[in-house]
Amino acid sequence: MKIHRRKDRNNAYYVRVKDELNKWHDFFGGYTEQEACEVGRKYQNDIDMIKRGLTTREDLNAVDSSRRPIAEILVEYKADMVTNRRSEKYIKEASRCVQAVIDGIKAKCLADIQPGPVGKWLAGVIKAKKSARTHNGYLRAIRALMNWAAVRGLVRPDVLRFLKQQSEHTDRREESRALTFEEFDQLIESTPDKMRQLYYLFSGRCGLRWSEVFRLEWEDINLNDGRINLRPEATKSQRGDVLDIPPDLLGRLRVMGKGKGSVFSSKPILRTFKADLQRAGISYEVDGKQADRKCLRKTFCTHLVMRGVPINEAMKMMRHKDPALTLNIYTELGLLNTKASAAKLSSSRKSSGLSIVDAG
Repeated sequence: MKIHRRKDRNNAYYVRVKDELNKWHDFFGGYTEQEACEVGRKYQNDIDMIKRGLTTREDLNAVDSSRRPIAEILVEYKADMVTNRRSEKYIKEASRCVQAVIDGIKAKCLADIQPGPVGKWLAGVIKAKKSARTHNGYLRAIRALMNWAAVRGLVRPDVLRFLKQQSEHTDRREESRALTFEEFDQLIESTPDKMRQLYYLFSGRCGLRWSEVFRLEWEDINLNDGRINLRPEATKSQRGDVLDIPPDLLGRLRVMGKGKGSVFSSKPILRTFKADLQRAGISYEVDGKQADRKCLRKTFCTHLVMRGVPINEAMKMMRHKDPALTLNIYTELGLLNTKASAAKLSSSRKSSGLSIVDAG
């Protein structure tokens, strides 16, 4: 190792070190001899570790890259998401979650994002009584950043692999409930505002999410065919879909006449929805389940099953890819008439000419 001063570089000190391949390299060492000695010792120590087989040049480069300011990394990460044609909504939400984790653990660079601090911060999310879904959203976002960095050699792969997601199926602190046939009809009849009635009908009769109803435009609605053509950018899955409009809703829309632009200028807030429920004499919470804004989509799915619609058709109308999601999450099993279903078994025996004894 050699340390020399260069007058052509503002009298800065430079360190000359011979690497593991016996090639000389010059590194900036600072403006004092002490700083240059520290830089030289670091590089010499790295080379000694490589020669002893304790590390590799690739790993050392990854460590050096992981010390770059986190702000620079995030700019590159967002730019790459844009290049890969991620939606504006996705980029905004991913950036928000990543920034929350970074601020929470006070990370200054990628090297600060370690399982210990991240796991402790995520435990605080659960302790603050946030949902498992919120916890998992933060974890997926920060993992996506670290996986992206690993592909580019900025960090070692799978840094956060031991952090586990929370079970969203067992987290029932904020479970929605479905309205009965009578409750839904009463909600529509007692809601004083016609546009809010229409809002609830789109969700309870078509299974649209609250935000998807708000994004509806008149151009999406075909009154002649009785269908809704959902635009990809207007759906949660970013996928275009075609939905059939039930007769009662279609009749209302035809009476209104087709307009232009957005169907709704605003969406009801939860306080307004609760007031409409109270006006209709509907309890907000029953057996720990809430009639929140998501309940109308669950009502739609439950009513389909109660009307005898096969689960595969209900899954298609809900725009789900997993039938378990349709059956276990969006179907209120407690509302199903199992007594009538059991009675069908007895009637089928009689119609076939078999007695219970014969069948045994």
